[in-house]
Amino acid sequence: MMPQPAPLSRIKATNFERFAAAFVDGTMLLPVYVAVMFATNGIPYLGTAIVSLVGAGWWLLRDATGLSIGKKTFSLEVISKNGAAASRNQLIKRNYTLAAAMIFGGIPMTGLLNGGFVTSKIIWEIGVLGVVPIVGKFGGFVSLVEGAWLLFRGERYGDRLANTAVVKKLWT
Repeated sequence: MMPQPAPLSRIKATNFERFAAAFVDGTMLLPVYVAVMFATNGIPYLGTAIVSLVGAGWWLLRDATGLSIGKKTFSLEVISKNGAAASRNQLIKRNYTLAAAMIFGGIPMTGLLNGGFVTSKIIWEIGVLGVVPIVGKFGGFVSLVEGAWLLFRGERYGDRLANTAVVKKLWT
């Protein structure tokens, strides 16, 4: 029988702290998004595709060092649920769902299939995971699912996939 990991002994971040940190992370790319949309004005779907790829990369790698800008702002960090430091693989894996939301949201056909019409203009929604560019309804749906998991289960689905937790940072 496999030994069970030690219970998480760190103080978990509150939902408010996590939402606020995600909001900060989401706003960091606002200048990039706006610049891309202006630079590609008049070229259908190109801006949306670029924004989707840049956004997916950002959300996927934002925790790769263990601290995103938002987490650093609110003194939070990502750790493995067994209490050890999270591996780089875990730090990336926990954001697969957010990156997928950006990619699927930027594919014109997914926007059409989900009842929305995707243009090269970006639609900004303040969602449960911060200011996130949502250019297709699937991306918004994934964001809502992630937020609901956090609200009702105390962790994002990505945290469950990667076996991670967001805790208050220890200062030594």
